[in-house]
Amino acid sequence: MSLDPPDPKANLAGLCETPVFQALLENAEMERLLSLDGVCQGGEAFISAVLAQIHPRRPVVVVCPTVQTQEQVHQELETWMPRLAKRSAKAAVPQFFPAWDVLPHESRLPHADVLSERLETLIHLAKRPKSAGPGPVIVTNGIGFLQRTFTPAQLKKRFRRFVLGDRIDPLDLIEWLEDQGYEPEAQVSQKGEIALRGGILDVFPLASPWPVRFEFFGDEIESLRTFDPHTQLTRDKIEQVTLSPGGELGILKQQLADDAKYPTDRLAGHLAGEPVYVFIEPEELAERAADYLAQVPEGDSFHDTWKVALGQARAHGTVVELREAGENSLLRVQSLDTYRPLGQAADDPQIAEAQRREFFRQLHRWLRSGHTVWAVCGTEGELQRFDELWAEYGLAKRDDEPQPVRTLGQVSRGFLIEPAKLVVVTDSEIFGRTRSQRPRRLKSPHASATRSALEIDFTDL
Repeated sequence: MSLDPPDPKANLAGLCETPVFQALLENAEMERLLSLDGVCQGGEAFISAVLAQIHPRRPVVVVCPTVQTQEQVHQELETWMPRLAKRSAKAAVPQFFPAWDVLPHESRLPHADVLSERLETLIHLAKRPKSAGPGPVIVTNGIGFLQRTFTPAQLKKRFRRFVLGDRIDPLDLIEWLEDQGYEPEAQVSQKGEIALRGGILDVFPLASPWPVRFEFFGDEIESLRTFDPHTQLTRDKIEQVTLSPGGELGILKQQLADDAKYPTDRLAGHLAGEPVYVFIEPEELAERAADYLAQVPEGDSFHDTWKVALGQARAHGTVVELREAGENSLLRVQSLDTYRPLGQAADDPQIAEAQRREFFRQLHRWLRSGHTVWAVCGTEGELQRFDELWAEYGLAKRDDEPQPVRTLGQVSRGFLIEPAKLVVVTDSEIFGRTRSQRPRRLKSPHASATRSALEIDFTDL
């Protein structure tokens, strides 16, 4: 017997309605604080996705201790959110809200991609219908959770929408763009830049993957096109464009220098309803926040203290704490290290093969005992190799035996939730090695244009 083809629509939505996860819902509704111990790496994003599904209308904010964890959890949520949503429902798209990569009192400004993702998250929250659709899911880190930003009202004032045929003096538009933090250049090549040449105005909005070219006839917008910032060649015609602010921290600095009472807000101020805050390793979060705030000048206007931020979260939402250590928990998400230890690769290929064979037999035992086993791999080639190994070890012989669900996705480590009889195994356990995390800036849609230029082989020219 061969395994069925991988199912891209494989779904775990029914799991959220089982008693073990309904107990989470009941406890979260009764208490403002819920602590879950024994949640291993790889399980944190899964539990966060489950919480988003059992609270479908409430915003969920996942606060991670480090940037690396934030990137990993965001990537894993992109895998789990559609697989935990009911087939008839639309899954929320996780938003990535980073911290500034500079201290506010430094002369440098944050990287354009950091500002892009922060603004994209705020735009997503501003555009979301208040009464329909799934609640938003935002992944941030402890420092980003403390940092203040525009108020919703101020953010709204800093957007302008333009349609073909609109009339505006190009010089007036340039002046407005400069007030929003855009930098005039001879040629646009990076986000946050503008360039005026005759009747042509190029703008690279922070919240857009491509810059936009305005062509004017007098003061009328005659043409709108996106273009490649490296070749300067136009790409697609568009009918309208919304220009976002060209900065955030720089604008806030200027406004606060002019008016010390200029209003700012925290991320939570952009959320509607009662949010669910998921704090991963809360003690580490508090410690890292204290270390960071020690570098910030006294009287700083750009941050809340950890005590204030946590107090606001508890007062206006539900706080869920996830810890890897500890035994006192409603729900344990166990690591598979006992069954498939990683980081201890055997030098002898025969020993490595024996370890993998035994792990596959354990997967088969779980299946025969009524567990659901999911195999999640990052590429189709890895899934195909899993199928080959499954058959090679003689585990795909009988038609009446259960088989693993195989699907593509990005999950760092496998885990076991015994009360739910769920096992998730990843390519890390299948092949006995840990995957290195690719830096987010190299894989974001905003980096695609930059990569295309950097990947040129100049020896071919």
